[in-house]
Amino acid sequence: MIKENREVGSIACVVEKDEGDPVQYVMNYAKQIEETNGRGVSSHAGKLVDSGYPGTLVFRPNGSQRSLNAETGAEDATEYPVDIKVKDLLEQADPDMLELLGVTSEELYNCYIEAQRTEEERIHSLWEEIKAASSDIVLLTDEEVLESTLPEASSRSISVDSEDTFLLWDWFNKRSWWNPGGDCATNVLTFITLGLGKNSGYSNNALVNEWTKIQSVYNWFFKKLGSYEGAHTYLQMMIAFMQVTNYSITTDNLHNWSTINSNIRSNNLPAISLRSSILWTNRLGWHYRTIIGTCDQRMKNSKSFLWMKWNEYYNNYWYYMHDNTVDGGNFWELAGQYYQFHSAHVKK
Repeated sequence: MIKENREVGSIACVVEKDEGDPVQYVMNYAKQIEETNGRGVSSHAGKLVDSGYPGTLVFRPNGSQRSLNAETGAEDATEYPVDIKVKDLLEQADPDMLELLGVTSEELYNCYIEAQRTEEERIHSLWEEIKAASSDIVLLTDEEVLESTLPEASSRSISVDSEDTFLLWDWFNKRSWWNPGGDCATNVLTFITLGLGKNSGYSNNALVNEWTKIQSVYNWFFKKLGSYEGAHTYLQMMIAFMQVTNYSITTDNLHNWSTINSNIRSNNLPAISLRSSILWTNRLGWHYRTIIGTCDQRMKNSKSFLWMKWNEYYNNYWYYMHDNTVDGGNFWELAGQYYQFHSAHVKK
């Protein structure tokens, strides 16, 4: 995303239609691309690829399986996390993993599967609409695209009718504090505690952006969670969080935007997002992120036929995420994605 000849952000989109909505992430940063890779993209000799998460970009030359680190140009053989749909995760998980994920009954299992089936139908319908309008879309000029975002947009345009954004400022203002990275569950508990500040109940909480103090909070949670082969569970996180702070963690039902949005606004406390992924070859895993804001974007689709004009409305729902930099650190993520598995929320 370029504004006044300056790179101000980036957008990650899907390559395959069955992966979900066209746009997955909107990020307020742009990765620096190594010069040779940049020329390769400009000349269509290769493409930039988000390897599993938006935090990592590689350059893939056309007709080659080689991957180059987009920022350095060096050969990149790193194994990055790869998205896996919740439905695939459930079908591949053994009983022990299902229990760790909190899927302890056939009824709940079927509830997850049905939610995914409904989402698949929505995505299929969306892409059918895009396919039907594709000839009009490709003929749009840059000027027409820009005009479509303005209030006085033409009758065929899609524009933002209203936008309701809610941010937890105690956390949003600390989103750029030094990030210790590391284990995702530990990172989530650390960042939530930092945002609580003096109210956390933890006497050694970091109240300023000083990496040694933040690392100390992280180390303490890491010790409380204990070593675990694979990913931690919500139960382990809840126990550790209650031992260290005056707050607790309560799991939600599935990963529902309305539930998460309601909890954040009513409690003024963060939520936790659990996403499915394949962390390593032949081994399933998952990844935790902290949700510190939501946005309800009401879109207006103005249509006309002969003398008739009418408007159709739909909503885009977003989460503002903070994580251990595996996903990219700070970014907006569209709700309803296939990999959003289960959520929880913080309460007093």
